[in-house]
Amino acid sequence: MPEAELLALEPEAEVRALARRRSSLLDESDERIWVVLDGGAKLCRVGLAGKRLVEAILEPGDIFGRISAGADRAAYQVEALEPTRLAGLARARFEQLLRRHPDLAYCVVQDLEDRQRRLVRRLEALVFKDVRARLAGTLVELTREHGEPCPHGFAIDLRINQEDLAELIGASRQMVNRVLGELERRLYVQRMGRVLCVLHRDRLERLADADGELSSR
Repeated sequence: MPEAELLALEPEAEVRALARRRSSLLDESDERIWVVLDGGAKLCRVGLAGKRLVEAILEPGDIFGRISAGADRAAYQVEALEPTRLAGLARARFEQLLRRHPDLAYCVVQDLEDRQRRLVRRLEALVFKDVRARLAGTLVELTREHGEPCPHGFAIDLRINQEDLAELIGASRQMVNRVLGELERRLYVQRMGRVLCVLHRDRLERLADADGELSSR
């Protein structure tokens, strides 16, 4: 989008600030599309019994919300992983932008399709793989999406804590802690303060594909 047109949207947007680990519930009456301005958050679907399914880890520039009026009516919750600002734009206004800017529409469709593909992979892992394989696959995914190269391999900022990892893979925090310790002893990963270093991503990938059996090498 042209910068001038983007700046012209600012007065129309509702800006919402969330402190670290604060949540905001988006119910079926919410008619806005949201974008992460800065910070980071996890987007969760919330069931009637209050259980949550993490749909995505959001970074600045990511969007969420019901683009189509006919979308599913599930409740969503966004939880800030660090101090985060969100901007919400009326859905009808967002639809106008998509119609006027085909490149923007293509990027949005591509982003939502990628997010759906990752969610399907995670659900398949819940059915077919054990906790070790699920955690290994999730760490590989996090290095691809949010990791930064470091002298040891890839670094994942642990603002995504063990409870977040547990929600991502459908396990208890205690089990995640135990498996992380096992992976660390086997030199798959190394914890350094707030950072988790993936030392051998290729070994983690093999572990994720091997249904959780740790290599003896």
